[in-house]
Amino acid sequence: MKVLLLAMLLTAPPSSSTDASSQGIKVVFAESIAGVRPGMTRVEVEKAGHKLASEGINRMHASGAKRTGFYSGPAILFLFDEQEHVVLISVELKKSSGLEVGRVRVPSTASLDDLAKLFLGCTLEKGSGGRALACKDEKGRVLNAYDSYGGPEVWVHLGPG
Repeated sequence: MKVLLLAMLLTAPPSSSTDASSQGIKVVFAESIAGVRPGMTRVEVEKAGHKLASEGINRMHASGAKRTGFYSGPAILFLFDEQEHVVLISVELKKSSGLEVGRVRVPSTASLDDLAKLFLGCTLEKGSGGRALACKDEKGRVLNAYDSYGGPEVWVHLGPG
């Protein structure tokens, strides 16, 4: 599943979009990214201020369920299920203005190893296409991030996909 999610996110977003925030995209452990939570509808995401541009790729989850991707700015990808509910929120770090995770500022240039040093309780696992990082905050909530072997790309995810 981790490899599937990583492979799904290797496409580039439209270059004409703008980032969600020049101060950094706000991330709340296991709750939201850029003010969006898993389960929100596409209409709610748009009402939250995200201008959505179709990713143009037909996706299929490992379960066989269809997924539709939409970009908001150059860095944020939302995947929606067939009922148009958010099932995954992903930020490509290097295309963002960085992240704000509580009081921690994550620069857009951070590597997965840098992320592991910024947060407590992180575990790093190797996969077939990259590495997966899971960090827990003091409440036990999890932040997930992935990279690809041989590349500078780092994605921060929320949602089951």
